[in-house]
Amino acid sequence: MSSVALAELVACVDRELAFRSKVYPRWVKDHKMTAGTMEQEMRRMQAVRAALIRGEALQLLVDQLGDDAEGPGLWPRVAALVEEIGARFRVGT
Repeated sequence: MSSVALAELVACVDRELAFRSKVYPRWVKDHKMTAGTMEQEMRRMQAVRAALIRGEALQLLVDQLGDDAEGPGLWPRVAALVEEIGARFRVGT
């Protein structure tokens, strides 16, 4: 399995979200999809995007901490890294 950079993965998900944003409303209008299904599928793909970013943040933290990856300060540091990494991939930036 080849390694793909986070930026490439997020860009791929962003393209899929853009595609769905254009196509799904038409499918709803043509009764090929319900509005509820459209909203659910969009939320799922947005969750995929968020999970990629959270996973990258967690991996960075583990890489930084090494053997010190346990303790009470772990999750605040994870949250900070998620925010930092997420800021790099905000939609429209």
